[in-house]
Amino acid sequence: MVDVKTLKGNVVTSSIHDKVILAYGPPGTWKTTFATGDKERTLLGAYEIGYKFIPGVKAVNLTNWHGLKDLIRQLKDPDVKELYDTFVIDTIGLAYKACVSYICAKEGVTDIGKIPYGQGYSMAKNEFEKTIHLIPQLGYGLIMIAHSDELNDEKNGVSVKVDIDKRPSSVIKGMADFILYAHKERLDESDKHDDAEMGVYAYTETKNENIEVKSRARFFPRRILFTYENFISGLAYAIAKQDEFYGTVSVAEPNFDQYSNTEVDIETVKKEIVVLAEQLFKSALVEKAQTAIARNMRGVKVGAAKQIHAAQLFATRDELIEVQKEL
Repeated sequence: MVDVKTLKGNVVTSSIHDKVILAYGPPGTWKTTFATGDKERTLLGAYEIGYKFIPGVKAVNLTNWHGLKDLIRQLKDPDVKELYDTFVIDTIGLAYKACVSYICAKEGVTDIGKIPYGQGYSMAKNEFEKTIHLIPQLGYGLIMIAHSDELNDEKNGVSVKVDIDKRPSSVIKGMADFILYAHKERLDESDKHDDAEMGVYAYTETKNENIEVKSRARFFPRRILFTYENFISGLAYAIAKQDEFYGTVSVAEPNFDQYSNTEVDIETVKKEIVVLAEQLFKSALVEKAQTAIARNMRGVKVGAAKQIHAAQLFATRDELIEVQKEL
């Protein structure tokens, strides 16, 4: 249970290793090269083999969802935490398709639409969200790679979206501290030449509202030459400007405190239920209290309840508090 009296203010960091990044764009725009910029400390989960010409990458090829779940399970190992700071998923769109296949196999169907009442789509989104969120909760930076869906017509102009199903889209975009759109164009210094050299730039802000980009760092450059080193420099600049603007002091080490209270303290809730039940069982409200416990716990004994029963425990405690008011 969070004690709000002891809460401390969030500490901003200049580290990439506690950030969640979504990098997307057409093929050949350096996305995997960027994501694995720190080859020694990065683990790549590759649904798409886009690292053939990147030396030194530590990668595990994936073809299904349980393969990703197994990798994430290994991330819990303290020895693994000593080796890696960042986990990369390439591509997040293929990861979601693997998640859908996992749900279909689990439910014994060949098409997720065959699961009654549209529940399959909710199952897939919930499974996807729970699994992907676990990565930063375990203390790793997360970089997700995706393809772009680009459209150019006379009426609406250029429109660029992340190429992924709309259901997981809200999950990954909500998580992301940065949504980087990678685009190949002429390098600045060669713009005026007919034989201009091409390069890849990453955008976090554009004048075109139809291009999906995002930056939670207020002063991050709106456009950078798309390399890992340039992103690190841009992040350091943004945090330094933020410190100057707000009069704060950031730190260099990653900070995962915001994920430290993801699980509720069910033991405290269980003790509260026991105290309430003992009091009510000695009163004329004993039947009402017993009914409340039976209805909410659904056959699970309070003393044997685990983290997965947190919602049932809270519902039981809250209803017993209401019953107590009748004494």
